[in-house]
Amino acid sequence: AYSVAGWLEDVQTVLSEHFKDGSLPVFCGGTGLYFKALTAGLSEIPAIDPAIREKYRELALREPDGLHGLLRDKDPESHGVLRPGDRHRIIRALEVADSTGRPIGWWQKHPSEPRIDTESSLKILLLPERQALRKRIGERFYKMVEAGGVAEGENFLKLGLDESLPAMRAIGVPHLASYLRGETSLDEAIEAAIIASRQYAKRQSTWFRNQLGSDWQIFENAESAVETVLTQR
Repeated sequence: AYSVAGWLEDVQTVLSEHFKDGSLPVFCGGTGLYFKALTAGLSEIPAIDPAIREKYRELALREPDGLHGLLRDKDPESHGVLRPGDRHRIIRALEVADSTGRPIGWWQKHPSEPRIDTESSLKILLLPERQALRKRIGERFYKMVEAGGVAEGENFLKLGLDESLPAMRAIGVPHLASYLRGETSLDEAIEAAIIASRQYAKRQSTWFRNQLGSDWQIFENAESAVETVLTQR
């Protein structure tokens, strides 16, 4: 398991130890929330009481459909924003409210300082044309399968990891698991994983446009972005 807070600590170590000579650090990814935290700070939520965390993990296993209703009483603001099926974020909101005595929205309005100087940073967002991206997503998953993805998935599942771990929910894992259990054909598993990938990409694109600031420059391809970097450095 990993977190944005843990990543920011690693960022600070990298910035402190490896760029004292004036080298130019480049951060490349990935998950939009990490970049938002890097450039705008992160809500410094205190450590969650382990007993409270375990309580909601167990409740999610016993009564998953009741979590959203419980959130209505604990954190009405989050209840109005999160969908009933967004179990991971619902659990997070519940444990934060219980453990800290404040809703998660309060903490999000009190972020830490950014880890980098945003004024002197060049922020680039690659958003390929949608139809081209959809095609590439399909081609990519087929190549993953051809390169041994099914065998890799089988070996991964043999580890017997906790179903709640993020890795177990990674796109492709539950779909190939369904095939390996004999519940679907390989073609059906591949198609379901491709659809999930495209849906995720669409959500990412929407998030990037709505959550990242206007100082992010948007490009459809890497070549144009590189030319901009070389020009503005």
